[in-house]
Amino acid sequence: MAPSVRAQEFLGKINSGTLPPAPVTITPKKETKKKTNPEKKMIVGKKTIKLVGERMSVAILPFQNKGASKDLGEIILDKMITALFNQERFKVIERSQLDKIIEEQQLGMSGILDASTAAELGKGLGVDAIIIGSVAATKSGSISIDARAIDTESATIIIAHDAYSGSADALSVKNTVENLANKFTQSLPLVEGTVIQVNPDGKILLDGGRMAGLKKGLKCIIYKEGRELRHPITGEVLGKDTIIIGEVLVTESLEKFSTAKIIKKSEGQIVALGDKFLTK
Repeated sequence: MAPSVRAQEFLGKINSGTLPPAPVTITPKKETKKKTNPEKKMIVGKKTIKLVGERMSVAILPFQNKGASKDLGEIILDKMITALFNQERFKVIERSQLDKIIEEQQLGMSGILDASTAAELGKGLGVDAIIIGSVAATKSGSISIDARAIDTESATIIIAHDAYSGSADALSVKNTVENLANKFTQSLPLVEGTVIQVNPDGKILLDGGRMAGLKKGLKCIIYKEGRELRHPITGEVLGKDTIIIGEVLVTESLEKFSTAKIIKKSEGQIVALGDKFLTK
């Protein structure tokens, strides 16, 4: 059987070398995702602060009742002590110590409501700040709590906060008091930094200001870091030796730095440029 005309034409093109090239098929290259090296990931967590010295010591006075029952004021006082203690930010004075000095000085509720009297009471307890406040109740059953922290040295208010609850049941009161305690802790954060200047007149400059949470009237521990402490067997660095220089009082807080003055100093120690500080 003779080939068809089209077949003859095709064979002729092959023999003459004029056959068009076969179409080129391009297979798209699969895009491979870059593998992320887990070792290079940045892990952002809570900043760890080295705790040096004692924390700010506070005492909480009985809350003044404004339309609330005496029992409610007592309950709020006890829960406030517990809530602040659980914050692990303050050194909270036990209520039994507070009751004892109130009895010794023969102070009733009417005698400890003003800031100056509260500050004197705080000095007697040896605390840095004393918290006073009031609790008000409405006929609808809602309650509001107002509280102020007073510096025992100057009798000035450091911070003041309030909290509100639409109900006076046990769980609502507990949550309201814990909310109030959180506000106090957030307003008085632990701030650490460096001494950036020491003037001949004793004025000290700290590299933390309002942006960092430093406020006028706060006290800071000044310390030096010494040699590294290593485990004798594993060689692991456990930390650094710490030498406490003393305490300073923040006298002025600007945006990015603060000024302070020395109020307590360890024997034989001086505050120097580069020393560390941490709020009480």
